[in-house]
Amino acid sequence: MLHFVEFFIYLYDTYNKSKLSRMRNTYLLLYLLLVVICLYACHKPIPEYISHIENIIEKNPDSALIILDSLEEQMQKESLSTRMYYNLLVTEACDKCDIPNPYDSLLTDVIQYYEKRKESDKLMKAYYFMGQRHLELKAEDDPAALLYSFRALEQSVKVEDDAFTGRIYNQIGKSFVYMNLFKEAIRELQIAYSYSLAGNDKRACI
Repeated sequence: MLHFVEFFIYLYDTYNKSKLSRMRNTYLLLYLLLVVICLYACHKPIPEYISHIENIIEKNPDSALIILDSLEEQMQKESLSTRMYYNLLVTEACDKCDIPNPYDSLLTDVIQYYEKRKESDKLMKAYYFMGQRHLELKAEDDPAALLYSFRALEQSVKVEDDAFTGRIYNQIGKSFVYMNLFKEAIRELQIAYSYSLAGNDKRACI
C-alpha cells in the first residue's frame, strides 16, 4: 500500500511539472510572438512612396518639401522606421532649401534610432545635419559641430558617397574657420572640393 501511495505521488508530481512546463512553453511562445510583432511594427520596410522622395530632394528640394509636408498627417499612422526616415528627409530638404527645419528638435531621436539600427547611410546624414545645426550657432567655444562632423565622416567610409563626403569636409572646414584655425580650414576645404568634384556635386563646387 505504501508503495502504491508513493507511486501515486510520483505520478501527481510528474503531471504537475509537465503541466507547468507546458505553461512555461506557452508563455515563452507568446512572448516571442509579441517580440516579433513589435519588431515588425517598428522596423517594417519603408513604403515605396517615401523612398521615392529621396530621389526628388537632390534636384528639387522645394518640391520634395511640399510633398513631405502633405504627408505629415499620414506619418502618424506609419511605423517608427518610416517616421524616423520621414524626419530625416524633411531635415535634408530643409537644409537644401536653406530654411529652418520644423523637426529640428527630433533630430536627436533620429540619431539614437539609427545608432541602434547601425544604418550608416542614414546615420551619416543625421550626424551631418546635427553638426550643421551647431555650426549655424557659430560658437567658437562649441566643439559639438566638429564632433558630429567627424562622426559623420566615420560613417561615410562605410557608405562611399563622394558628394556627401565632400559636404562633410566642407562642414569641418567651416568649423575650423569659426575656431580661427585657418590653416586647418584651408586643408579641409581643399579635400571637400576634391570629393565634390568626384561626386559631381556642382552646387558644392561653386
